[in-house]
Amino acid sequence: KMHSLNTIKEQNKSNAKKLIDLTIKNGGVSFNNNLEALTLKEGFAVGIKPIKEVNESFSNDKKVIEKILNTLEPFKANCIDEKGKEYNCFYGLWVSELGVFYLDGCVQILDYQTAVNYGKHFEQIAIYDFKNEIEINLKGGN
Repeated sequence: KMHSLNTIKEQNKSNAKKLIDLTIKNGGVSFNNNLEALTLKEGFAVGIKPIKEVNESFSNDKKVIEKILNTLEPFKANCIDEKGKEYNCFYGLWVSELGVFYLDGCVQILDYQTAVNYGKHFEQIAIYDFKNEIEINLKGGN
């Protein structure tokens, strides 16, 4: 059955809220172009395209980020590894200890060393290990 455009907009709005809440709760979230959270279980998230950095306290106003999420263009990246395998592309939203929200276009890279190399190439502070659910810091060479 067809949804009216308003229904879809409302759905996306609540999706955006969910993503922000998940980010605040877990420190970060991966999501697709439909603003649906992804539960990736293997490999590493590497940010390859900074979309937005928002320096603000969102304790009482999440509207800014909500608006950003609801006006996102679909993220596409053409990334192929040495073996000719294409990477999954998705968005990553995460929040630092200082309350700065970062939104990146990301790729899922299965191989650790490739992920580290990509992360350094794209000047990332860290990559995210899906399997162990930890951030791997890239500053200081490792």
